[in-house]
Parts: sequence; C-alpha cells; structure tokens
Amino acid sequence: MSMTAIMTMKNTTRIIAAAVWATALAGCGGEDTGQKTYFSNFQPASVQLSQTAAGADAFTAPQGNTAMAAGHLWVADTGADTLYYSDDLTVSDGMNLNAIDSIQYNNGSSDYPLSGAQSPAFYEERLALALSGSHALVIFDQTPEAGGDNRGIILGAGGFSSAPAAECSARGFNNPQSVTFGGDKMIVADTDNNRVLIWNSVPQASATAPDYVLGQNGFTYCSANDEDQDGAQDYQPANRTLNHPTAVWSDGDKLLVLDSGNNRVLVWNQFPDENFMYADQVLGQPDFVTAYANDGAHDASEDDPASTTLSGAVSGLDSNGKQILVADSGNNRVLMWNNWPQENGAGADIVLGQSSFKHIFANDDEQHCADEYASICGSSNRETLRTLNHPTGVALQGDYLVVTDSGNQRVLLFSGNANNPLEEE
Repeated sequence: MSMTAIMTMKNTTRIIAAAVWATALAGCGGEDTGQKTYFSNFQPASVQLSQTAAGADAFTAPQGNTAMAAGHLWVADTGADTLYYSDDLTVSDGMNLNAIDSIQYNNGSSDYPLSGAQSPAFYEERLALALSGSHALVIFDQTPEAGGDNRGIILGAGGFSSAPAAECSARGFNNPQSVTFGGDKMIVADTDNNRVLIWNSVPQASATAPDYVLGQNGFTYCSANDEDQDGAQDYQPANRTLNHPTAVWSDGDKLLVLDSGNNRVLVWNQFPDENFMYADQVLGQPDFVTAYANDGAHDASEDDPASTTLSGAVSGLDSNGKQILVADSGNNRVLMWNNWPQENGAGADIVLGQSSFKHIFANDDEQHCADEYASICGSSNRETLRTLNHPTGVALQGDYLVVTDSGNQRVLLFSGNANNPLEEE
C-alpha cells in the first residue's frame, strides 16, 4: 500500500470516528430509536480502538459490552481491573484514555478495587459495574471521573468493608458478569449461580436484596438446569432453567438472557414478574431441551455451525427492541437478527467476523479455514478490520455497533445504515 493510500485511510478513519462521536446515543446500550440499523456480512469496521496516544496497547483484556454516555466511550478491562473512558474518539488507534480502578467509601478515604470489572451500564447518571473477581456489583452515585471522589454502593456484601454475602443467597453473587437496566428495573446475570436477579427499582443502598429470580424458584437454589429444584443439574435444560448466563438485555417490556452454558438466548416477550418464569422463545437451539453447540444438523455432532447455532457465546448481548445482536464468542463472530423472533431456532440474518455462517475460525481474513484446511489455520491468520477473535461485547449506539473484540485486545466500531442490504440484493 502506498504512503498516500495509508494517509487517506487514516484520515478517512478519523472522519468516521468523529461522526461516531458526534452522533452516538447517550445511554448504556441499544435503545429503541424507532428504526432499525442494518449491517452487511463480513463488513469491515470503520474504526479500531486498540492503542493509546502514546502508542501503547490500550487494553489488556476488555470484556463485555461497552457503554456510551456523558460524552465518553466506557470500556471495562477485566485483565487490568480497570474501567476506562475515552474523551477523544476523533483519532483511531491514538485515543486518550482515563482510568478508574476503584470506588471510594468511608467518606472517600478508602478505595475498593474494581476486580474483574466488566460490562458497564448506565442508569441516568449512575454507572453500574459487575465485578466478577470480587463476586460483587458496584453502582457509582454519579458518573465517575478519573482522580475524582467516586463514591457509591455495593451489592454482594453488607458494605465495602464487610465480608461477601453467602454466594447462594438473596444478597450474594457468584461471578456476576453483566448488568443492565430496563426502565427502572435492574437486571444482573449472576453467572456461576445459574440465575438472573431482578430489582424492581434501582438500589439506593448497599446490600439491597433483589425482588425475584429467574432460572431458579428461590434465592437459595443455584444449580444449573435444575428444573425440578432438587439441587442437582438435570440431564437437559428447560424453558425456565439457566446454565451460566453471562449477559442480559431489557427495555422494561421484553427481556433477553444469554444462557451461555446452554448455547442459547432465551426470550421473554413480556417482562417476567415472578420467580422461575418460563421463556417464550429460544435462539441458538431448535427447542428448549437442547443445549449442543454448533449443532445445525441436529445430530448432536457439534460440528455444524449455522445461522441457527451458537458456541460458547459470552457476555455480549444487545437489542434495540426490534433487532438482536449476540457476540458468538466461540465461533469468533457476531450474529444479528434483523427481526424479533417469532419461533424457536430462528436463524440470524447477518454475520460479522466471517463471510458466511459456516466459517468460525479467529482472524480468518482470507476465509480459508474450512474443516478440510484446518491444519494450515492459525499461524497464517491475521487480524484485520473485518475479523474477530473471541468477541465478548456488542452495543448498538444509534447508527453504530461497538464490538468488544477481546481476543484481539481492541474495540471496533461498525457503521450501519437505514437500508437493509439483504433487500437490495
């Protein structure tokens, strides 16, 4: 590539990044804007964020959905136990990062580390953050600032200086990986307790107990796929059981749960209002009692990736109330459904990170990693603006999609449009 071409590409990227910055929605994820945003198969990202202005790697292990609010892009770096926010997205791969590694308590005199921080989410000016490393969740009283007096509350313990609550209890967590807000409700994926916890209103004090639970019939049940609630995992899942859920989304009326251990997304078309409620639909599986990964042929072989399958999808889930996006981590791709599902096992319409639904290898820009050529894959693969490596976050922001490309230690921004490319073919 000529030097002129390189300069043109960089300048174009900066212009696009500036547009992203100027038009991004305030808030924590895909809000219902009244219209759909469309993308194309194997579409390249418009902007890559992976280096600081000083030329150093920006992230160690970014994890989960990003948020865009208060004029900043917020990224949780689980590997660095740090919450970052960027105040300048007009430069791709040269951004200024501000770091927050703790929340203050004891009138601001003590720090509580953000151990295993992931998936930041905003409710008005308050920021919530799942802390998988300390089995807790913190909510800042207001939008935090680097070097500021950032106080708030903690869930998962009686207080910041208290011992953690019992993991399988109303006030305990076990490796929580995602938090979101739907209307005035707060929803948390309590991953290793195999449940989703729901608060009818956003907590104002530490140790506030949730109002009800999904995946279990009470707060002292925590086994995976335990339909009969006998404390042991059943042979197969059901339409109200969970196995390591890692992401949640809601607009207050509908609810989505990424049920990672069962390789599926559960869909509630009306927001549940009591414990252990049944889901209405499922994506990633043909029915509620199947849990195989990549079983497009329905033969239990787990070697048939398709538009209808998932494999080890972790942490990345978002929607605008009309479309659904999933970070299909094990398949190194992002799947997008352009319509809300009307039946079980509906196939995705769009795939990012791969050229087709059959390709699943990481950073396979040339798309030569089919099964028969698997022996040559890996060393020859390279990351590009259209490849992915274990993505764990998807966040719709107006006309843009922000993907946390964890395996490549970067964040990618994809530009969407109001026209459906599938209808134009």
